Amino acid sequence: MRVDPVGMMTAMSPEIIAGWIALIGVAVGAALTMLGAYIQQRTQAKIARQERHEVQGLASGKEALNQLIEFRNVLAQEMDGSRDLLSSTGLWLVNAERSVALVPNAALRNRMDTVFRTINARWTRGAVRVSARLAWEVNTVVEGIDLLSAYLRGDPLPKPSPWFTEALSKVAAERLRREAADAQTDQGSSSPS
Repeated sequence: MRVDPVGMMTAMSPEIIAGWIALIGVAVGAALTMLGAYIQQRTQAKIARQERHEVQGLASGKEALNQLIEFRNVLAQEMDGSRDLLSSTGLWLVNAERSVALVPNAALRNRMDTVFRTINARWTRGAVRVSARLAWEVNTVVEGIDLLSAYLRGDPLPKPSPWFTEALSKVAAERLRREAADAQTDQGSSSPS
């Protein structure tokens, strides 16, 4: 704005107004361009991270599946009496468990953790008869193979099989029985004679 000698203000000339509008337009355009570039970069980084996780999950799932299939094959040889099971089972289970730990799918990791704990429960006295340990291992490994196969195919995780559900209840019942026996033993040793 300019002030006339008499003290009256006059409007800005149209050229100056046009200049200010252009300057504001350039500033807003530059800010929006920078914001768009930032959002696009963040989105691309997020997509790339998700793709890496997916690739890692599939590779880890395949490795775990291969380990469990090898373990199942060893169990089949043991059922034929052609192999000593105790000397070789640990390696496949440890490798499968390590591979599953790298899978980004939390639901699969939790379900497979239950499978691994159930396989290890074969040595729990009272939960599994000695004569049934091999069948227990085979059925539990097949449960894990089914879970990993569904994950790798992109299918929803299957519900636990009836056998697996019954096995879990046996393990839980034996754990409760042992806790009660331990509590009774502790109570008996702490009472004065």
